[in-house]
Amino acid sequence: MYTFKLLGLFEESRLTNLYETKNLIHNLGPANKIFKRDFLTRNVLRFLEGCRFEDVHFITCCLYLAKKVFIHCGTHYHWRKRESLRNLSITQKNFMFRAVADRVRIHREIDRFLMAQGLLGHRYIKDIRAILDFTCYASNLYRYLPHARRRFFPLVNHYLQDIDVRAFDYVPEPELVRARYFFLRNGMPFEFAATASVSRGYLPVTPDGCFDFRAFKGKHAFDHLLPDSVRVPPGLQPEKAELLAADLCNRALSLKGFGQIGYLPPRSKQDAGITVILQNRTTKEKRRIPAVIRLLPQRRMRFVAAVDVALLADWLALQQTADLFLEIRAGTLLKKLRLHADPHAKLGNYGRCGKLTVTKYGNVSIVPAAVEQRKRA
Repeated sequence: MYTFKLLGLFEESRLTNLYETKNLIHNLGPANKIFKRDFLTRNVLRFLEGCRFEDVHFITCCLYLAKKVFIHCGTHYHWRKRESLRNLSITQKNFMFRAVADRVRIHREIDRFLMAQGLLGHRYIKDIRAILDFTCYASNLYRYLPHARRRFFPLVNHYLQDIDVRAFDYVPEPELVRARYFFLRNGMPFEFAATASVSRGYLPVTPDGCFDFRAFKGKHAFDHLLPDSVRVPPGLQPEKAELLAADLCNRALSLKGFGQIGYLPPRSKQDAGITVILQNRTTKEKRRIPAVIRLLPQRRMRFVAAVDVALLADWLALQQTADLFLEIRAGTLLKKLRLHADPHAKLGNYGRCGKLTVTKYGNVSIVPAAVEQRKRA
């Protein structure tokens, strides 16, 4: 049983968080392959799962293949867990690319095994996994170190040139996978990232929400794999209505936040708009207040709105709660979203008639002062 020991030496480090657990080594990321590789070498164990992330598979295969198993309850391995994965260390980035090289080697080992057994006719089953593996690794290309980015496409494409095209008939979301595979084989990192991440630019889309790939037709290799259009995945069309700050006093309610819908950002303020909606929770009556917006480069629209408290006075006098919504317009899209409070949102309550509150789901509402007093009691 392998355990982890908390070291006082690292307690003063603000960038790390050491923990102690008695579980088997599990889900510790690519750096744990150092231990796995050494274990395989010392015990002369060989199996194709040896370089995968799934440590449960690794330990299961070790227990199955090993002639003897010893459990050392007193053995400790020291492990560092970063609090944030946004700013990866150089070591972590190096391991990310090592994982790609390991996966290429694994697939080559499987190919050699299939050839030795005369089973190349079934290789397309394994190639389904290869296509999904390397398109997944390409999604993180911009997180690799510069030298790893330069090596990525030659390394991966040298292997992919021999895959069985029958595999494309069995992948999930075949049209989107074919499009990403097209960009991968042609070494087009920006275009690939635009189909996989909301933070790396965007590609042309049609009014009905599909990628428009007609501009790439006839100009690159593997043209037969690229469909004319592909539906934009829901994950690339975020719908957000976030509140960053709000103040409620006896005269006005001020709101500041941002909204976002759709894949493409609005081209101008004429194509964009945000309206604050106050909705009575009891009667469902709605009152609308236009907001002043500013377009941001991250596809977001920042808004500022001022609401006269007189619009809420009659509801609050009747002990009725008002829920806040945003109606966001971006081009031809129009969405009504519940206003959600950012975890670090600043809410100021300076009035006597009501109070800004955040529900257990993170949504913003205005409740009468008497209701809030009863809750406290």
